[in-house]
Order: sequence, then C-alpha cells, then structure tokens
Amino acid sequence: MVAEPNSTFLGIDGSVVEYTYDKLRKDVYRIATSLRNLGIGPGDTVCGFVPNTYDTLTAVFASAAVGAAWCSASVDFGPAGVLDRFKQVRPKVLFTVNNVTYKNKIIDQTEKINEIVKELPSLEKVIVSDSFTSIKFDSSKYQEKEKYLSLEEFKTPISDVVTPFVYTPVPFSDPLFVMFSSGTTGIPKAMVHTVGGTLLKHIEEHLVQGDSKKSDRIFFYTTCGWMMYNWMISFLYCKGSIVLFDECPLAPDTHILMKIAAKTHSTMIGMGAKLYDEYLRLEIPFNTIYDLSQIHTVYSTGSPLKNECFAYINTYIAPGALIGSISGGTDIIGCFVGGIKSLPITPGECQCSFLGMDIKSFNYMG
Repeated sequence: MVAEPNSTFLGIDGSVVEYTYDKLRKDVYRIATSLRNLGIGPGDTVCGFVPNTYDTLTAVFASAAVGAAWCSASVDFGPAGVLDRFKQVRPKVLFTVNNVTYKNKIIDQTEKINEIVKELPSLEKVIVSDSFTSIKFDSSKYQEKEKYLSLEEFKTPISDVVTPFVYTPVPFSDPLFVMFSSGTTGIPKAMVHTVGGTLLKHIEEHLVQGDSKKSDRIFFYTTCGWMMYNWMISFLYCKGSIVLFDECPLAPDTHILMKIAAKTHSTMIGMGAKLYDEYLRLEIPFNTIYDLSQIHTVYSTGSPLKNECFAYINTYIAPGALIGSISGGTDIIGCFVGGIKSLPITPGECQCSFLGMDIKSFNYMG
C-alpha cells in the first residue's frame, strides 16, 4: 500500500511491507532516469509482464514520467496471449519478474520470458524484478542474456538523479495506456487511452463518484491484465493509500482478502462479483471474525452482482456500506455506471450513470 505518511504492501507470507510516497517518488525518478538514458520517451511503449506489486507500480509511473505509453499483461497469461498483445505495440523495454507465486507455490517464469523475448525484436532491454520471491535474478538462465538486467541494476543511483526531476511534458491526447479486448473474436484489439482523457475519467470517478479522501485506503483485487488495475493506481491522485496483492484469492485461504482488508485498515474494497458469489456460497460471516468496521465502500464488477450478494455484503462484510456495483469497460478504461453516496441503493441494480456517460439500455426487441 502506498500512502502518506506510511503505506503497505502485503507480502505473500502475510507480512506487511510499508512504503511511503517519498520512497515511491525516489524509485520512480530512478527508473525514469534510466529509461530516459536509454532514449525512451514520447512515441515509445514500455510493456510489463508483471504481477500486481510495488515494483510494477514504479515501472508504470516511471514510463509515464518520461512520456512513454504503458501496456501490461498478467503473469497468468501464456506466451501466445502475451505476444498477441505486445507484438502490436513494439515495446523497447519489458519489465517482468523471474518468479511468481500462485496458491503459495513458486512458479519459474524463465521459459515464458524466453519465448516472449524471442518474438519481440524491438526489445532493447528486459528488466527483471526478483523481489516477489526469495529467488535472486540470474541472467545466465535467459537467452539473449545481454538484454537483461535486474531491476536494482537498472535503477539509476539516487545520487545521479537530476534534482528536481523534470517530467516530460506531453499533449493532452498523447497515449498513456494501451489496453486490449479479450480476444474472443480473433487477435485482441489494441485500444489507446490518452493521458488527459484517462486522468479526467479516473479522477472524476474516484473524487466525485467515489468521494475518496486522503484518509482512504483502497484494496481492489485485480491483476495487471485487467483495466481495474489502471483504475486502481490512479487512486493515488487522491493522496490516499492503495493495497497491492497478487495471489490466489481463495486457495489455500478463503479468508485472505478479508484478512488483508482488516490488517491494512482498508476503507474501500473491491473485487469481481464471482468472488462475492463464492463468499455467499461458503456463508462466511467475515465481520464476526475480523475487524472490518472501517470499510465504507464495497465495489463489485466483472458481472452483475446478485440480489442475495447485496444482503450478504451488508450483513457479513460491511453493514451500512455503500455497495457500488460498477460496470464499465476496457474501451473507456473506466465506468459507465456505478454507485454514489447521495442516492439510495436498490439490490440487484447499479445506482446511476457516471458523469458524462450517455447510457441507454434496450431489450431484445430494440
């Protein structure tokens, strides 16, 4: 979690690692300086085959700081799925990790990375983070190893960063994020989201629709292949905290997400509706086990939230909380409809259209 004055990242072993805005700025400046020294800037794309971690966050912001666009894929994608996306944007730099974990088992990414890098001739550098597990980076494991550096090797020493750091100015309509359709109708289609458009859309949703404050801590369970990741990290504009976690949400521990929410004192939580369905099925009375009293907003998305889940959330997770059943899309990297504190909640429904959204619905007769 990144916050003022302290922030927290929940480790895979349940430990809490805290980061401050000051540390985040310094790490962003160090990576951005290294990218700039490589000649990366406006018109370039930086890609990430990454989990949802602090190191990923620094890479995203560093790319934006030098005017480059960011494009990421989740580590649960296979090489073919990653290449279908990354080949379209011809990245010069790839950020990744040497190992990930799932269900607390360490998974070596070497084979996947070798296959991906081999098919991306545009790559000049591959930056590997080794902080997610205890296994250290070893360049000899990789083909084309001359392209590889560990993240720590890549970072410019803080003493060499020009102070004050100068961000690369870009026009409102310059690319910030490249997202992709799901690929159900052929190769995933690239969608370019602009710096100004993304900022306005996300900040409106966090500040106006979500009424987010500096004192808030948001924990939204997402991978880096879902647009909710991009949406979540924009929350830092509100000067609050974000909680980062990348592991299985149900196994081996069905309580892990609520344990995190309680341990980090999250005030806003969110996840896909199917996870709430699973909690309902298991009939877990979370708020009788953990202190979730600080939660005032519960977000749900990905599919419709069932009527029964509204009652379950208000009974066993956060009584009295706003249940924001939000619906949006990769095509706008934001929400069409969702929740707001000033309107009543009707179980099974999204409360309202978000600002600027011209929404109409039709039945099968048109």
